Amino acid sequence: MRTIQALRRTMPPPCGTAEIQGVPIAVRCASAERDLQIGGDWYLSMPLPGGELLLAIGDALGHGLAAASSMLRLRFAMTALAAEGYPPAEILGRLNDELCRTGPVAGASAIVAVYRPLTGELVSARAGHPPALVSDGEHTTTLGDAGGPLLGVVPGYGYRTTVRRVGPADQLILYTDGLLRRGQTVDEWAAGTAVAVRQAGGDATALVHSVDYHACGDDACLLIARLRP
Repeated sequence: MRTIQALRRTMPPPCGTAEIQGVPIAVRCASAERDLQIGGDWYLSMPLPGGELLLAIGDALGHGLAAASSMLRLRFAMTALAAEGYPPAEILGRLNDELCRTGPVAGASAIVAVYRPLTGELVSARAGHPPALVSDGEHTTTLGDAGGPLLGVVPGYGYRTTVRRVGPADQLILYTDGLLRRGQTVDEWAAGTAVAVRQAGGDATALVHSVDYHACGDDACLLIARLRP
């Protein structure tokens, strides 16, 4: 019980809203093990120098205490690397190398993005994770990055960087695969999400309160950021 309580104290808040660097953010995470209320899915939103903003989401594979412990380790390491100024692809590369050395229980996935409001650019990298979505309220599309393998699987892998210019009404949607129904593809989930955003009048943050966080019995997390170049 003490271990569970300690983990709960160090985990990010499971839901809420905030404004960081002028960007409104809404987030919610849910655990597959409702009694424990801890799991392996996580998010990170933190200010960077120059008005930039780091947004990330990840999934330490598995459930319960082991997944939560791995999640916290990854989240703390990513926070430290971002604070030191490493770009998204290098953050993932260093996390991957560390996990390959120490041997994760089942691997992990993550997507890391840095938003640059001065240029309107979104710089991102992805490791074994479903692609982010970008919505202007009317059209919702995948970010379209190259992606790479799960963290902790391929030693020395060089993750690739994607740069996308965002518009004044664009909203970034980061999510974990726990939101997908069993047998549902990412493309099918993205299509349903596009419809839901249009039905909500173009406001993607409505998803935070409307999606099924127990769609497949896995941990799940969703983060929506309204980008403002």
